[in-house]
Amino acid sequence: MKREAEEENQDTTTTTATAAPTVAAASSEATADDKPKQPFKYQRKDNNNNNNNRTEGYNNRRDNNIKKEVVVDTSKDTEIVSLFRGFSKSLDEVNDRRERIVKVSRDVTIHSKRLISLLHRSCWEDRSTIMKQAYEDLDKIHVMIGNIINELEGQEYWIYQRNFTMGIQEYIESITYLYFLEDHQDDGLITLKEINHRISTTLKRENLGNFIISNEDYYLGVSDLTGELMRLCTNYISKQCYSECFKIHQFVTTIQTGFKYFHLSPSLESKLNVTMQNLEKIEKICCSIRIRKAEFPNQDISFGSSESSDNNAMEQ
Repeated sequence: MKREAEEENQDTTTTTATAAPTVAAASSEATADDKPKQPFKYQRKDNNNNNNNRTEGYNNRRDNNIKKEVVVDTSKDTEIVSLFRGFSKSLDEVNDRRERIVKVSRDVTIHSKRLISLLHRSCWEDRSTIMKQAYEDLDKIHVMIGNIINELEGQEYWIYQRNFTMGIQEYIESITYLYFLEDHQDDGLITLKEINHRISTTLKRENLGNFIISNEDYYLGVSDLTGELMRLCTNYISKQCYSECFKIHQFVTTIQTGFKYFHLSPSLESKLNVTMQNLEKIEKICCSIRIRKAEFPNQDISFGSSESSDNNAMEQ
């Protein structure tokens, strides 16, 4: 009997426990249903605030990226820290000097190209005026090279040599081309000694200090000269100066033969292939002149269009 009474008490407690949440849920549903439903309102985002936040974030990042001058107290530095500060300062000086030399080298390259294009006009315009202007432009290039010489005073030459080698090669090409047009075909190329003498004469210096023109830069500039001589040869054909074409051919052949005796660097070996191509073009021009003269020995030959050459052949 006692067990039955205890089981009945447990059943009553469980039923009351389960009935309690159902009553609470029902009461909450009733209260929720009794409340009037409000219409849905679209809440528009404030774009101005978002844009302001974006601009503030951008400005903060920009201010952080800007390098600010920081005053460093070096009074408490140890010996090692002061030593590395000296290394940092010397590296900054080297980088700044290198940038200045690169800028001057670019100017030398630009003015040398302009000098070469000016010299090509000597076939069609007054030669004396062209040469006078060429000497003035050459003096300007020598002044630019003087800036490089000033930068190299008291410095290691080979640290900065690669920074101005392209400008020096273009300068060698221009001055050798000018020397060739000065009626020095029989003397050959201008030597490095003569080039250094012209630079020192323009700058009014006894010596060039640490500055030297390396042999490789000289050879690379001479190799580029063959391309300009090939263009000069085509200009002489238009002007019917055929004897000058054969002089150019002999001169370029001598250059090509001389390169065969050198130990070629990779850069010079690639330039030598271009030199061979220029020589082949000049040889074709000279060969065509020989053939035309053999076919028509008593008449002036011309290298115009195919129609004009056919008409000349019909007249013969």
